[in-house]
Amino acid sequence: MQTAASSANYVIYGAVIGALLTGILNIIRDWWNRRRDREDERNRLMGKLKGQKHLTLQYYAFYFFSFIDHEYLSTRSIIQGVHGIDYKQLLSDSIPADQRNKEIMKMADKARFESVEYKSYLNNRAKLNEYKLDLTKNIKDLLIIIGSLQNYYPKGPDFNDLSHQIEVAMDYYASLEKFIKDKFNPISQDALKKAGLIPKEVIDKGIPINHLQDDYFYDWIKKVDGFQEDVRKEREARSKNLEDKIDDLINHIYNKY
Repeated sequence: MQTAASSANYVIYGAVIGALLTGILNIIRDWWNRRRDREDERNRLMGKLKGQKHLTLQYYAFYFFSFIDHEYLSTRSIIQGVHGIDYKQLLSDSIPADQRNKEIMKMADKARFESVEYKSYLNNRAKLNEYKLDLTKNIKDLLIIIGSLQNYYPKGPDFNDLSHQIEVAMDYYASLEKFIKDKFNPISQDALKKAGLIPKEVIDKGIPINHLQDDYFYDWIKKVDGFQEDVRKEREARSKNLEDKIDDLINHIYNKY
């Protein structure tokens, strides 16, 4: 009987131990599966981050190339408008001085709206709005991916600081709009201001009006073409700055985790 009882106990103990082992193995398996799924999702997000980096930088480039053209063509069309003013007709018509500027602006607007540059400016405007929407979407997608990655890595100062630097680089890139406008707008303003002063300058300097008009025209064109090259180089620098900040976060993740 004792032997039978001992055998029964062994069977019970064995069943309990077997159940415990099975439970432990199931826990380990579930933990491993969750870890593997977590790593798979983390790796998927890292792949998305690298891919989204290229997409975002590409749409930044599309938008700002179009924005540069937008401001450049606007300025060029104003220059063309001023160059198209028929001062000889204005002077021969003996228009009173207090009405002359109004007629000058009418002629400048007419010449501007008929210029090739203005037509290109209008065509580019629709493209610019489209690129802006695409860029906004891609920036949002990039920030969502970075936010999702924070769920898989400790929210330490390094990760947070690198994420913040990306946002600062984006703000700096966005301020390129003002930089571009500040380059081109003074030329437009100078052209419009000079348009009303040319008749008086002709009298004061005693030179043919078409010569003075051409001199201003070629000077403005030289400046605006030079500024176009300047802002393109600035765009490249700000693009590189943003790319470096995103790469810093990617490298930090790979090196530390």
